[in-house]
Amino acid sequence: MRPSSSIPTPPTASTVSARPYASGPLPLLGHRSTQALFAWRAGRPITVAQFLADVDRLAKLLPDATHLVNACADAYDFTVGLVAAMLRRQVSVLPHNTVRQTLRDLASDYPDATMLCGADAATGTFGRLRAGAADDAPANGQPATLPTLRCPAGHAPIDSASIDSAPIGDAPIGDAPIGQAATGPHAIPSFDPDQLVAILFTSGSTGRPQALPRRWGTIALSAQAEAERLALDPERPCAVLGTGPAQHSYNFESAIWLPMRAGGQLVAEHPFYPADVFEHLARLPMPRMLVTTPVPLRAMLGSTLTPPPATIVMSATAPLPVDLAHAAERLFDATLVEIYGSTETGQVASRCTTRTDVWQTLPGVRLIQRGETTLAAEGHVGAPTALSDRIALIDAEHFHLLGRHADLVKVAGKRGSLRAIEQHLLDLPGVRDAAVLAGDDGHDAVARLTGFVVAPSLTAAQITRRLRDRLDPAFIPRPLIFVDELPRDGNGKLPRQRLVDLARQWADARSGRVGQNHVEPGRVRPGRDRPSRDRPGLVGPGGTRREGKR
Repeated sequence: MRPSSSIPTPPTASTVSARPYASGPLPLLGHRSTQALFAWRAGRPITVAQFLADVDRLAKLLPDATHLVNACADAYDFTVGLVAAMLRRQVSVLPHNTVRQTLRDLASDYPDATMLCGADAATGTFGRLRAGAADDAPANGQPATLPTLRCPAGHAPIDSASIDSAPIGDAPIGDAPIGQAATGPHAIPSFDPDQLVAILFTSGSTGRPQALPRRWGTIALSAQAEAERLALDPERPCAVLGTGPAQHSYNFESAIWLPMRAGGQLVAEHPFYPADVFEHLARLPMPRMLVTTPVPLRAMLGSTLTPPPATIVMSATAPLPVDLAHAAERLFDATLVEIYGSTETGQVASRCTTRTDVWQTLPGVRLIQRGETTLAAEGHVGAPTALSDRIALIDAEHFHLLGRHADLVKVAGKRGSLRAIEQHLLDLPGVRDAAVLAGDDGHDAVARLTGFVVAPSLTAAQITRRLRDRLDPAFIPRPLIFVDELPRDGNGKLPRQRLVDLARQWADARSGRVGQNHVEPGRVRPGRDRPSRDRPGLVGPGGTRREGKR
């Protein structure tokens, strides 16, 4: 994968054009038979025929609308809902989270939408939003509602009228649970490449989440390019287990559409804790792939449990240190592959981290340079789209990743990278997770660095002393704020505003402006002088501490 020593001139925007989609409809699946395996749920197989039957049944029950908000946590239910919406030519809106403000915004932005969620979804979270209370009222003062369908269910079918009048959480989608009792033949459908399939959202790590549409041609060609890069063998279909929610771009592409288009099998569950990941992975046949991110991967590497082998371990959302990549390959007896991309572009490039530090674009994709901005174009990306990272091009298909433009900070007249500082923190023994926030003091955009660490066995003095051996004193974060967990989203990303809120919470507690009982329990520990005596354990997406299974 190393480029030639003769480096061509990087292309400019005028030399690159978007490649059109293949002419004619593109098939939904890459499976060669409806009797082939399509998915796994609780260790039990689901065939293509069963999946298509579930899709057909749900499609007939969806109310007439333009949009379907797909909030299913179960990846199989999510996929049934996604394809059912495609058959009805409805656009699936994929929320980046399901907090009340997000649902309130969706109800306002997509007033005709119905929300699809799992049968185990809490009605308090997924329920209809009304303007009856001050904290529930949208900004315009008008009621914002999201009629909700529950999937799966074991009640009689419903129609659109009953959805609007039914109590929230009591609107089932059919007379048999999803994934059971397929009846009748179902052909694999094809779709026009220009059909709008989904609206995804950026993580909001650099501001308000932005809505980004995906068309069928883009989705299909992206999965095809990824399968080609991974050299997936259609004669030996691969089972793919993801550890993140399907609504996020990376999992949407690699844990849902990759196995669908490559003739493999997706997995309904997306486990978080190492013991659960290992258990679900062991249930799958070889070849099998684990699609994860650096945060849960670090937890797996720190577990005392022994995982089953895998064929490929995939990581994305943040660069993976080489030593971690080597450790993951040894642990899983697998090839570690990193994916680079963004919600705006989709996946762009890959690298085998233990073999090279050079990224190579996926088949059909090229990079172009416009001033200091690098753009991805052609292939499934289509028209030139700006990347938010600093990139050193080798040629149109190979590059070095230098970090995000927003990561550059100036401290005491010196320039540095937030990502590099975070990595030094993460490299310290005893630090489980870390982040650095740059705050502008209003004078020449000089940053004040605040560090956040999950390190129950260390003190601020110990961490600072160790950082002096690694960093210029100007880049050592002050203060260091100890937390039980960092408020990451389902893909491991940290929206900046969440760190700002944590820092404000810490400052208020430290100054006595609020009582300790007003600080979110178990989150911020201001002014720690001694190591925590908390037992080691993982903090899950909901903030619940759990020991690994033994």
